[in-house]
Amino acid sequence: MYKKIIDFTLHKKFSTLSGMSIIIIAAVIALGVVFGVKYYVDINNALLDNKAIILGGDRDEHGCIGSAGYSWCEVKNKCLRVWEETCELDPTADWKTYTNTQYGFEFKYPALLALGEKDGAILLNHSVSYKHPDACDFKGDNPPLDKIADFGVSIEFFNQNLKEMVQSTEYPGWDYVSANSFKLGVLDGYKIMQGIEGCGDYVYYFTVSPTKTMVIKRSLVTEFIAPIGNTSEYLAVPGVIPPDKEETYFKQMLSTFKFTK
Repeated sequence: MYKKIIDFTLHKKFSTLSGMSIIIIAAVIALGVVFGVKYYVDINNALLDNKAIILGGDRDEHGCIGSAGYSWCEVKNKCLRVWEETCELDPTADWKTYTNTQYGFEFKYPALLALGEKDGAILLNHSVSYKHPDACDFKGDNPPLDKIADFGVSIEFFNQNLKEMVQSTEYPGWDYVSANSFKLGVLDGYKIMQGIEGCGDYVYYFTVSPTKTMVIKRSLVTEFIAPIGNTSEYLAVPGVIPPDKEETYFKQMLSTFKFTK
């Protein structure tokens, strides 16, 4: 009888302890859920607040979002990323466009240049009227020139491999040409100078295809090469294109080249 009472008492005690353990565990789980939900809500709100800052909280007076890399460009009157778009107007925006369907290419050029074609070559020239001695008259018996030719470019195509074309002539030779690489825009080739004492051309060679070569010649303006020409006098002539501008025009033209086929 006494043993039964002890067993009953112990059983009741263990039952009570088990019930309390369950209650404690349930309470711990409930608190964990509550704190977990609160932590999630706090983190989510923080992320939303941070996102709000990234997506527009730091807009400047022009509406540009600095954290996204945008800044205000006055000349273009808009927000832009400088690594995607330069903050300057396109200097070729108002230029004319020349299109050649025979060889499948086009480029832009300044409206002040005269464009023409002769013997299969495309010619771009500019000159101003001004009578002066011929700087390339080494004998001294040529009549004076009536104009200063301050820009002269010719573009010609040859149905021949670039290396083979150069090797077929005695000068300049492939070793010389291949040692002077030149790249601008989509054009990748070579540049050399042909001539003596400031009289001659820069010559540019570009591969168009395995069997087609484009050759561009750019005239040296001898009048602007000191001490050959009277540079200060010629630069003062109204309407003349100075050497730095001539080079800028030429490079900008090359940068607009596009092959259409």
